[in-house]
Amino acid sequence: MTSLTRRTILASSALAGIGAAVRIGPASAAPHVGGADAGSASPRSVRLVTGDLVRLREGQIVDVELAQPLARTPILRYAMGGDRYVVPAHLLAKIRSGELDERLFNVTGLVRAGYDDARKADPRRVPAARRQKAAADAFEVTAKLVDRNGADTMALEGWNRAYFMDATTGEIVASPAHGEQATLPAGRYLVIGAILTDERGQDFPSRSLIAQPGFEVSADTEVLLDARVGHRVAVTVPDRDAITVLGFVSAALPIIDPDGNPQLVDLLFPLDRYDDVYVGSPAGTGHPDFVFIHRQMLQEPELKVAVTAPERFELKADWYDVLTPRVLGTERLVAVHVGSATPKELAGLELAGRLALLDLPPDDLAEFVPRLRLLHEAGARAVLHVGADVPFSEEPGPLPLPAGYAIGSAAGRLAKLGLGATVKVTLRGLAGSSYRYDLSFPGRNAIPADQEQVLRRRDLAHLRVTYASHGAPGIGLTGAAAYFYGFGMGAGGAMPVPRPTVRDEYVTPGEWQLNSTNWNIGGEQSWQVKRAYKAGRDDKLDWHKGILGPAFPPGSDDEYYKVVREQDTIWSNHLMLTDAQQNPGELWYPMDNDNASTKGSQELYRDGELVGRVDDNTIAVFTVPPERGRYELRSTLSRRAAWWQTTTDISAVWTFSSAAAEEAVRLPLLTIHAIAPVDETNTAHGGRVLFVPIAVHRQDLAGRPAPVRSLAVTYSVDDGKTWRAATVRRNPRSGWQARITKPGKGFLSLRFKAKDTDGNTLQQTVLRAAKLR
Repeated sequence: MTSLTRRTILASSALAGIGAAVRIGPASAAPHVGGADAGSASPRSVRLVTGDLVRLREGQIVDVELAQPLARTPILRYAMGGDRYVVPAHLLAKIRSGELDERLFNVTGLVRAGYDDARKADPRRVPAARRQKAAADAFEVTAKLVDRNGADTMALEGWNRAYFMDATTGEIVASPAHGEQATLPAGRYLVIGAILTDERGQDFPSRSLIAQPGFEVSADTEVLLDARVGHRVAVTVPDRDAITVLGFVSAALPIIDPDGNPQLVDLLFPLDRYDDVYVGSPAGTGHPDFVFIHRQMLQEPELKVAVTAPERFELKADWYDVLTPRVLGTERLVAVHVGSATPKELAGLELAGRLALLDLPPDDLAEFVPRLRLLHEAGARAVLHVGADVPFSEEPGPLPLPAGYAIGSAAGRLAKLGLGATVKVTLRGLAGSSYRYDLSFPGRNAIPADQEQVLRRRDLAHLRVTYASHGAPGIGLTGAAAYFYGFGMGAGGAMPVPRPTVRDEYVTPGEWQLNSTNWNIGGEQSWQVKRAYKAGRDDKLDWHKGILGPAFPPGSDDEYYKVVREQDTIWSNHLMLTDAQQNPGELWYPMDNDNASTKGSQELYRDGELVGRVDDNTIAVFTVPPERGRYELRSTLSRRAAWWQTTTDISAVWTFSSAAAEEAVRLPLLTIHAIAPVDETNTAHGGRVLFVPIAVHRQDLAGRPAPVRSLAVTYSVDDGKTWRAATVRRNPRSGWQARITKPGKGFLSLRFKAKDTDGNTLQQTVLRAAKLR
């Protein structure tokens, strides 16, 4: 379940056997012929040996979804020799000592070597780090780190250290603890302190990120990182019950890698609702290149737990993961302490219809799912883990019964009560939040002093968002990337959202790229074209509503999805699942899932002769003669899954003429943009006349309407066995409109035939494009 846990912060205890997790062998996934490398615009993902999932686009790390909840280790994202590395800070010492191979954290190198999972990678196939050569003019720098109580700090794994990042290369060159010296070449550095402070009356130590940009080394010197200069990070939004579910603060530097590409390197702290985080820069320090990033996602708590007898108090709790069965609504249960839930401990306990309080010791945390099975067999209604650590499991699939966790002193208080009294507990569970806030607060030069954000609705952009389904109700995922000075940055993962759902979402003013996955196991990820949002404005966003089909999204700055000709090569990579709002949909392959429910192919013909076929409807490369010829490109996609009942088959046949071109040129392929009158379940009223607005575009015209000569639309209600003509007329808004007269119940299939004034044609067929009621 690691890949689907809601909060994803790496627990160092989960890495005790990390060496055994590295298997030397062949690549887990060979690159596509003509496929993207680490620097392409295609979204790529790599799972590290730690279980952390790193997502990249255009060679930049846009998100790190960490593997285990609530172990708040700093994360280092640095550069060396043109490659990008993602390393939990507590592992840096093991890498430096040679105990861990640094190449297993080289995310761009892993992508180039064809791996999507470093746990299956042969590190010998990944390029070794190219470190800076030792300089002759090196100097001694002494680190001094002081916590919020004014005390000198003691080194811990990854904590109470000063991280020196070379301001030119982005390499982490030293990480001394308090009182230790680092030998550094002359130059400029970003120095970042990661400091823990024991706070009286708090369940957890506070974390302080203290950044000193522009630290110049030209002689022996010292650097003082004092947590008392930090300011508490806090956000208040109009929905007062909102909690932080994802987020981070980051001290970062933009650099230019050896290939001339801009990159962002940083140290980040994940954010949650369980402890306090402070950030700051020493007075009088700063540098124009420094970037501070504060990202948060807030939403309604999906699990609330309150003890009502024999005492009254509330707990901070959460569901274990996305696939956990949930208590929906409010239930009042008797709680029973079950210890570690071994058969011996369960003997004689009355658990039927009750809440089991599970308390696994650290050595048994991986036994979480087997113990849940025992509790399920004993008739427990739900399980709440009340131990000091959050359990984890690598077993795929949903849990056998509703399960959550609570941590901190209140969890310990509940556990103690459960040992000697009849305890009554109220659970309130939600399938998903009724709102979401995605917030970003960037800064330059130094960390801003004002870190307590109090937001009103007029300070935010408002979106009314529909998450449509294509079959049985289920759970999708949704997230967002905010753009800071040209760099896109996610919040640390994605959050579940039931489908279908219509809800309100809010973002801070600025440039965003929102995304949504229509199913959490398999399916496609859609994302919105990058867009700027303004405070006080209302907007509407529909995810995955039909009619779905192939497209080259108009206005998109993503140059990866296109069909182009360059000299004797036709390179085809197009999106078959773009929705009615023109949100591009790309097939998304989560780890440990071969996406077998979806199949596709591409075939290219020249003057009636087959040039080549690829069993992949995303990427294909064809070699063709230089002379001008008449081409036909055929692309198909089919999906067979219980959760996907509409748009089961899509086929597109394009015809066009082409000759050799010295530079890459987009070919004149037509696309159909049709909007069906469907609701959030992709269902239309079959007893009424249906009007379908249609726009025809051509990918070489940069989103402008194509010069259409003719457009015909036919429809079927028997999955394409028979077809009837729809009435098609020009429409001043969309360009065209099809009229379908009372098709009845079942499923509506559509076929479009378009031809432009240059002789380019498209025949596009969508089976079960919508349900009919």
